[in-house]
Amino acid sequence: MTAITNYWVLDGQTRDESNWSNSAAYGFRIPGGVVANTISYGSGSSNITFRYVDVGGPPGTSYSASLPSSGFYLGGFGSVLSNWTISRSHIHNVHLPFQLAGASNVTIEYSWLGPNWN
Repeated sequence: MTAITNYWVLDGQTRDESNWSNSAAYGFRIPGGVVANTISYGSGSSNITFRYVDVGGPPGTSYSASLPSSGFYLGGFGSVLSNWTISRSHIHNVHLPFQLAGASNVTIEYSWLGPNWN
């Protein structure tokens, strides 16, 4: 998923509160990852919220070179990406859960990270 405009809220509204790593219980699934990169796309995005989302490769416990490189890649090169919130989410089966460069005011809270390999 590529974010190139401002002011978005993606809220899946549900997960299994007793098992945050249960991928199937999240309201939204984003296979691969989320990218906001001003170099590749000419613009980035700010004021973005992700809540109750499952992000990453297929659930599993084994490493694979084909896994997505990042769960969230925020690259504000030339302009800062700001005010991102990732809340109550599951980021898994990626090489790196978060790559933040040129990003400010990023909140990551109440989320399950892993398994991941870097």
